[in-house]
Amino acid sequence: MAYALLAAAFLINGAANILLKAASARGFAPSLELGLGLAAFAVNVMFYFAALRSLPLSLAYPVMVAGSFLLVNGYAAVILREKLGPAQVAGYALIILGAFLVLQRQKPL
Repeated sequence: MAYALLAAAFLINGAANILLKAASARGFAPSLELGLGLAAFAVNVMFYFAALRSLPLSLAYPVMVAGSFLLVNGYAAVILREKLGPAQVAGYALIILGAFLVLQRQKPL
């Protein structure tokens, strides 16, 4: 259940960032996207808080950040057609590898 809460948190966090990107086209003017983005951040915090009750911070935070990062940048590349250079693609691959390694629950040093 904790992993499902963490997944929901990073998906909602990613959606919040995408909504803020859409709202940014209007500057600081109030908009539906801005309101939904801010609300999504609040909901994200609730899911993340619930996940932290069962998961160590040293696991939850890297997975949360990596998941959100990959979701937002995937959206930017596919939907917004932002160009990615080879160094960025290599960096994304390292982030995926890093998240995978963090998820490997081994005995502490």
